[in-house]
Amino acid sequence: LAYLDNRIDNNIMIFNCYNTKLDSRKKLYKKLKSDGSIIDFPKFGMNELKSWITTYLSSNGRNIRDADAFYLTEILGYLDYESLMNLYDVKNELNKLVGFTSKGQTIAMDHINQIVKPSIENNIFKLVDNICESNTHQAYEMVMDMIDNNVAAQYIFHMIARHYRLLRMIVTMEQDGMGQDQIMKITNLRSYSFNKMKKQIRMAGDKKIGEIYEMCYTYDKRSKV
Repeated sequence: LAYLDNRIDNNIMIFNCYNTKLDSRKKLYKKLKSDGSIIDFPKFGMNELKSWITTYLSSNGRNIRDADAFYLTEILGYLDYESLMNLYDVKNELNKLVGFTSKGQTIAMDHINQIVKPSIENNIFKLVDNICESNTHQAYEMVMDMIDNNVAAQYIFHMIARHYRLLRMIVTMEQDGMGQDQIMKITNLRSYSFNKMKKQIRMAGDKKIGEIYEMCYTYDKRSKV
């Protein structure tokens, strides 16, 4: 603050606040807003990301159908809850697809499945789908596959527990009469994640969601004793 009051006019100072929630009540924030500029670069939503992917691939001589572009947005991890992935990371994945295909070729779901590694959160969604549908064998195979790919078992449990905690929160808030927009704001969920979770709640039922959450809570408590 003292420097900003006596700064050198031909110096440019930039605060890079990546992945940081700024507090507008702080003196520094108010000072920067009054003396300089605060520019927010929010993450893309699904439609924006899809358009960006399509444009980037087109500029590199590749085509992609809308359905496959949306599929790519879902498995990349950029839109995942609390994801640290940025557009630079997305571009790296797209460059792999460009390198794997020929100029003028249409990138299809088969190419995506061969080249792009699904995010851990996307795998957790699929894992919970299998749990909700009582596909025990498929769920077990998914867990073992993640462990074989060096994902720690405790981390997998943490992700499952967090997922069921969010499911239970949605159930509770809906029972309290909250609407979708309010729930999404409180849980920090994007629409596509929220809609997936609503589907899982319908498949499993409110009671089952509560039972599994309690199981996760009990195991977590015992593991820390």
